[in-house]
Amino acid sequence: MTTEHLTPVTIVGAGPVGLMLANLLSAYDIPVIVIERNSTTVQAPRAVSIDDESLRALQIAGLADSLKERCAMDYGSVYLGPTRNPFAQVSPTSAEYGHPRRSAFAQPELEALLAQE
Repeated sequence: MTTEHLTPVTIVGAGPVGLMLANLLSAYDIPVIVIERNSTTVQAPRAVSIDDESLRALQIAGLADSLKERCAMDYGSVYLGPTRNPFAQVSPTSAEYGHPRRSAFAQPELEALLAQE
């Protein structure tokens, strides 16, 4: 099937999910139209951590390397309770599926990267 016979997919909303979907569809040469009422993406971070599975999805879209340049790769966290005592710790140290299990990122930078493609 050639792409000239495909009806473009219309995505309403250029948040991280809509932008990621647009990038994935484009990676498969599927025409995409994204409609967004705001002129820019949200500039306040709401997500700060990305896992290996999400990096694999970004890899399909050709964006993983660009994002990884901006990430703090393979970091851990200590979670504190109301009394500031630790109740959980995450210390990922493996990348058995090609990417670190957990990395820190700035959501506005990810959204800008997704929007420019």
